[in-house]
Amino acid sequence: MTEMQNDLITLVDEEGNEHQFMLLDIINVNNSDYAIMVSTEELAADDDIDEQEAVIFRIEEDGDGQQMLIVVDEDEEWEAVVTAWEELIGLDEEE
Repeated sequence: MTEMQNDLITLVDEEGNEHQFMLLDIINVNNSDYAIMVSTEELAADDDIDEQEAVIFRIEEDGDGQQMLIVVDEDEEWEAVVTAWEELIGLDEEE
């Protein structure tokens, strides 16, 4: 089981708006690293973190070696990361 990060990260979208996320975990799936995060805006509305839908970002490096977060929106990739994370933290799909 991995240790939860719970670090706060501020991301800036394409329009320059800032969004704050809580980093839940970073895992490696199929030789790629993924950050699993929850929006703190959603947490403010409902403090139960277990009820929030996580956002999954693939961690990549640009040409200058800077890390970038790419939202995972392909179903197959998203499902693979979710399945790996649930196995890692011991969640049972039937719960």
